[in-house]
Amino acid sequence: FILNQITGLQELGIDVDVLASQNPQESIFHKDTENLVLNKNLYYFDNNSSPTIRILKALLILLKQPHKIYKDYESSLKLGSLHDLFLVHKLVDIGKSYDMVHAHFGNNGILASKIKKWGFTKAKVITSFYGNDTSLNLINKNDKYYKPLIDNGDLNISISNFMKQQLIDLGFPSNRILIHKLGIDVDRFPFSVKKISEKIKLLTIARLVEKKGIPNSIMAFKKVVTNCDNYKLEYNIIGDGEKKGEYKRLIAEQGLKGQVNLLGLKSQEEIIKIIYDSHIFILPSVTANDGDMEGTPVSIMEAMATAMPVISTYHSGIPELIKDGVSGFLVPEKNIELLADKILYVINHPESWSKIGISARKFVEQNHNINTLNNELIEIYQQLLNN
Repeated sequence: FILNQITGLQELGIDVDVLASQNPQESIFHKDTENLVLNKNLYYFDNNSSPTIRILKALLILLKQPHKIYKDYESSLKLGSLHDLFLVHKLVDIGKSYDMVHAHFGNNGILASKIKKWGFTKAKVITSFYGNDTSLNLINKNDKYYKPLIDNGDLNISISNFMKQQLIDLGFPSNRILIHKLGIDVDRFPFSVKKISEKIKLLTIARLVEKKGIPNSIMAFKKVVTNCDNYKLEYNIIGDGEKKGEYKRLIAEQGLKGQVNLLGLKSQEEIIKIIYDSHIFILPSVTANDGDMEGTPVSIMEAMATAMPVISTYHSGIPELIKDGVSGFLVPEKNIELLADKILYVINHPESWSKIGISARKFVEQNHNINTLNNELIEIYQQLLNN
């Protein structure tokens, strides 16, 4: 979703440089990156540099603005941490003057606000929050974690009303929080009402982490298989993550090998093909034990855009995407019985798919079209620059 925003802004004539932490060397990547970001506008912080190089570059930054930096950095220096100072050197090395620094996720917003306070940029600082950067901090971070950003950031973007309240609870002034929703390229996901067939395919697209609630959908699928004699059933899960081994074992223990499939990472082009070969989308998101939560999942928007019936949970900003019984279906978090019942209901009432799908598509077109949202983002930039 961040890539779609970046490439969309570039197509609208905005000069965008991308400064990222490190090159992940991923085998799966989106085709958009070939023509735009990767070939000309992408820089890395060089996190693979040797410790000696990192320390030297950090100290060089400190020497450029010692009076501005030292007071903020005194406690970190005592702990021997020069991490943020090392990261600043890359921006200095690029040597460009920017109008706007748009930081994605709260931790990057903190760094951007420090860079501005220390005098290395005069750009406006906007920070977009996405989920774990608000929910985790409510529990795990000290109450001064976001103070540099609260004091020195110019604007903070929330992707839902739910998240806006979280930011207020964290101490951000409400008059510097703007709701700007996530978007998708709806033209890549043509409207196509699903038709019942002999085999019903369920689909989840998610990182294999706790907050996605995948064990709940696996257990619910087990109950559905037990109670559904009319159709052959298959459940495919696209994604990778730290819980992959655990989920493999659960599938085996429940005797679901061959019916529940972990498909691993897929490119966006591959994902689109699988979406159109599936019937029902499931994302049973939960609040993780460490407080981690969703924002507004893009995978749900993509499924809704195709008119696929979506089943999810009353969690974070998801009820702002789905109206239960109108544009999809919602159940309480971690309620496997109700999740199974809802899946069975959708399977057994294919006549409802068209009405639900039309409503879902219309909602995404009106509220989450990336082209409309990118134009709105440019207006946000311009208003902030003019203020």
